Amino acid sequence: MQIFKLFFTLLSKNIGTIIMWLMIGISIIAITTATSGSTGEATFTGTKTTVGIIDRDNTPASQEFISCIEARHSVVFLEDDKAGIKDLLYYDMISYCIEIEKGFEENFGKGEALYKGSYINYTQHNVLAKNDIDEILRIASVYNTSGLTPTESLKKSKEAVAENVEVNIAVKTDEEVKGLTVPQFIFYRSIPYSLCNIIIITIPLVLTVLNKKEIRDRINASMVSSKSRIGQLFLAGAIYVAVMWVIISVLVFITATPDIYCLISSLMFCLSMVGLALFLSALDISINMINWLSNIISLSMAFFCGCFVDTSILDESVQTIAQLLPMNHYTKTVYMCYNNTFNMQDFIINNLILLCFAVFFIVLAGAVTAVKQRGGIKVKNT
Repeated sequence: MQIFKLFFTLLSKNIGTIIMWLMIGISIIAITTATSGSTGEATFTGTKTTVGIIDRDNTPASQEFISCIEARHSVVFLEDDKAGIKDLLYYDMISYCIEIEKGFEENFGKGEALYKGSYINYTQHNVLAKNDIDEILRIASVYNTSGLTPTESLKKSKEAVAENVEVNIAVKTDEEVKGLTVPQFIFYRSIPYSLCNIIIITIPLVLTVLNKKEIRDRINASMVSSKSRIGQLFLAGAIYVAVMWVIISVLVFITATPDIYCLISSLMFCLSMVGLALFLSALDISINMINWLSNIISLSMAFFCGCFVDTSILDESVQTIAQLLPMNHYTKTVYMCYNNTFNMQDFIINNLILLCFAVFFIVLAGAVTAVKQRGGIKVKNT
C-alpha cells in the first residue's frame, strides 16, 4: 500500500487548499438553502400568484378545475407553445404553469397524473400554487369516491377550500405530500456542483506530484503494476471523498431532515467524480489546466442536469445530452424524491450507472498509465 500512504502524505501538505474549496462548497449550499424560502406556516398566508394554464381536455370537469384555481390565484390562459411557456416562466410573467392533460375528466379518480406543473425559481409563491392545486384535487377525489361526478366533486372541493382557506394554507402539507421540502431539495440539488469542484481540483493536486517523472520512476522501479497503482489511488481517493461527503452531509443533519436516497446517490456521484479525477490526472496536465477543466465540467454538467433550473424547462436536445453525463443520474433521484415520484427500480438503475461511470473512468486512467509506463506515449506537462 505504498501509493495509498503516499497519497495521504501529499494530501496533508495541501490541506489549506482542500479546506478552502470545502468551505466554498459549503457556503454555496448554505446560501442557496437559506435563500430558498421555507414551507412553514408563516410563509403561506393568503398569497396569490399568477398561474398559466393550458387546457388540452376542454371538458366540463377541466373547466371546473380551472374555476377552482381562479378562486385562489390569478389565471392566465396560454397557447400550447413550449418555447413561449419557458420564456414566460423565465421572465417571471407567470410564476407557475399547469398543463391539463387530455383525458382529465375520463381519468379523474383513477390515480393517474391529471396535470403537469412547471416553474423555474422555487419560491413560496410557486410552492403555494402547487400545494393549492394538489389540495383541490385531493378534496375532489374524496368526493368522487362517494359517487359524485368529477365536475360535481370539483365544485364541492371549491366550496370546501373557500370555507377553510386560512386553515388549509396554514397546515404544513408540503412535508406530508413530498419526500423533500423545498430547502432540502435546493440543498441536495446544489451538492453535486460543489462536490464536483472539490474532487476534480483537490485530488489532482496530489496526483500531479505522483505523476512527476522522478516519483513515477521510483514507483515503476518498485514493480507496482498499473492495475495496483490505479486501485490504490482509487481507494485513497474514495476514502478522502467519503470524508468530504460526510462533512457536507453533517450540514444536512444540522439544517434539515436527511433523505437516505439522496445521500446514497450523492456518494455514488462522488465515486464517479473520483474516477474522472484519476483519468484527468493520468493525462499529466498542469494544475492550471485542471482548474480550467474543472470549471468547464462542473458548470456544464450543472446546467445540463438541472442543478440551476428545473429540468422540465430545458430543451429536449439539452435533456438528451444530459443523459450522457454522470450528474444527471444523481439529479434524477433528487427530482424523484422532491416530486413524490420515487421508484426503487429507477433509483437502483441511476446509481448503477454512476458506478459504471466510475469504472469507465478508472479503466481509461489505467489504460493511459499502462501505456505511459511502457513508454508508448509522452505527455507534455504544460
